[in-house]
Amino acid sequence: PGTLAVVRVDSDYGRRGAPGANDHVFYTDEAGVVSTFNGNGNGYVAWSGGASAQISANATTWNAELRINASVVGGMNHVIGLAAEQAWVASNSDRYAWPQRSELANPSTWATTVLGDVSQISDVTPPSTPVGSGDTAITVNGSGFAAGATVQFNGTALATTVISATQLQATIPAASLATAGMVNITAVNPGLEAAPSNALPFSATNPLPQLTQAELNGTTLTLTGSSFAAGATVQFNGNDYPASGEGTQISATVSDADLVGSDGAPVTVFNPGPGGGVSNVVTLGDAPVANNRTLYLPLINSR
Repeated sequence: PGTLAVVRVDSDYGRRGAPGANDHVFYTDEAGVVSTFNGNGNGYVAWSGGASAQISANATTWNAELRINASVVGGMNHVIGLAAEQAWVASNSDRYAWPQRSELANPSTWATTVLGDVSQISDVTPPSTPVGSGDTAITVNGSGFAAGATVQFNGTALATTVISATQLQATIPAASLATAGMVNITAVNPGLEAAPSNALPFSATNPLPQLTQAELNGTTLTLTGSSFAAGATVQFNGNDYPASGEGTQISATVSDADLVGSDGAPVTVFNPGPGGGVSNVVTLGDAPVANNRTLYLPLINSR
């Protein structure tokens, strides 16, 4: 029959390892004769209808346009698997496929394709909120939002109100804001869960730490203040030390080398991002050193 133009459709996006009832094959030959097949769990059986073809050709090349009735593949506004190929090019086994890795009878290897419009988002307001906030309302602006569209927070659907085709409003629950970090905000139209919009960042931000008291006991430096975040770093005498604790008190073990000549040494706390930053500075004063090497640090706020 000469070479064939072939389209394979996994109409329910079942991603099966063998053709099932919702997996279809449509192909046309160089004469424009269309053949259709349907999966049966093991392979394909002859089917009929659902497609037509338009062929154009010259002495050396030909073009095929397959027109597939959307109702045959489940209608519009859903995700399908799709593969296309030119088959029987020089022989029955000679084929050129898209995607290149796609296999004839393995729908799980076919490309993810959207029948419908994928929404797009342009901004999220506000783009951040302090870590530990209560339920937080956000507004998502963009385009292509359908009735029933939802905002997703790192892939989890939020309670969403569709204001218009260009605006959504949603609420992030407090439990999702208990830990600082950045997440992806996307929008999804009904039936297109496998094809969300582009993603924009939203952050639960750490606060800026504040120092009010510091004490050195041996090599243990204990800092008291406020807004110390998990993962904070103590900066002492020009070196960084990981801190344990959070909230109003943290501690770090400093090296003996940093205790030598440490009079006047600056002490700060750094909270990691998003948000965060470096606290006010206190310095090690000329307090007396007891036998157990306990030093109390007079607090001198630098300006």
